[in-house]
Amino acid sequence: MKKYISLLILLITIIISGCNVTQSISINSDKSGKFTSQVEIKDFFIQVVEDAATLQENKIDKDKSFAKQSEEDFIKELKDKKGISNIETKVISDNSYISSFDFDNFKDLFIELAKNPKQNILKITDNSIKINISMDNYNQVEEMIPSLKDPGFETFGPRYNEGVSEEEYYEMLSYILGEESEDEIKNSKIIFNIKTPSAIKNIKNGEQLTADTAQFTIKLVDFLLLSNPLVYELEY
Repeated sequence: MKKYISLLILLITIIISGCNVTQSISINSDKSGKFTSQVEIKDFFIQVVEDAATLQENKIDKDKSFAKQSEEDFIKELKDKKGISNIETKVISDNSYISSFDFDNFKDLFIELAKNPKQNILKITDNSIKINISMDNYNQVEEMIPSLKDPGFETFGPRYNEGVSEEEYYEMLSYILGEESEDEIKNSKIIFNIKTPSAIKNIKNGEQLTADTAQFTIKLVDFLLLSNPLVYELEY
C-alpha cells in the first residue's frame, strides 16, 4: 500500500489516484519558504488502489484510513531530507489530509528530492521560476517519486502509454477500472499556487491570483500521458 500512497506526498504530486490536490508554495527573497498541500482522494480511487495492492500481495493496514496512512508516510519520507524542517500534517477526514513543511532553498529542495544536482525540472534565478516536465526528464521525476517506477503504476504512466491518444487512454482505463474512471480522471487535477517575494511581471500557462501569487493547474491526464511537455513559467 505504501508504494501507492507515496505518490501523493512529494513536492510534484504526480499522482495515479484520482484526486484533487492543491499545492501552495511561498518563496522568500532568500529562496527559503513554506510548502503546503491539501489532498482529497475520491472513494472510487481508494478502492482501485486497494484492489491493486491486493492483486500484488501488498499488505494493507485495515485499521488505518487512507488519509492516516498517507500522513504517516509523508513524515517518514521527508524527515531525513536535507534543508526541510517543521514537518506538519493534519487528517481532515478518512479521505483527505493537509501537510506542510519549511524549506531552506527552493532549488536545493528539488536537487535533494531528485538526488541529482544537474536536475532540469526546475530552473530558478533571482527573479524567475521555470518548471518543465517531459519524457526527456521523466527519469528525474521517477527519482523524485520512486513509486512511479513501480509495476503497479507503469501501466497507467507515460512510459507505457507513449504515443497513445487521450481517447485510447480513456478506453483502456474504462476496460481496466470501469466506465466511471473516465469521468473521474477527466475531473482530477493538480493546482500549484506560488507566492513570490515580489510583484509578478509575467506568467506562462498560468493565471495571476494576486499581485504576488500565481496559480498553475495541471490536468491529471496530461501528466499520465505526457504527450506534450508541461511547461510553467513565472517572472517577478
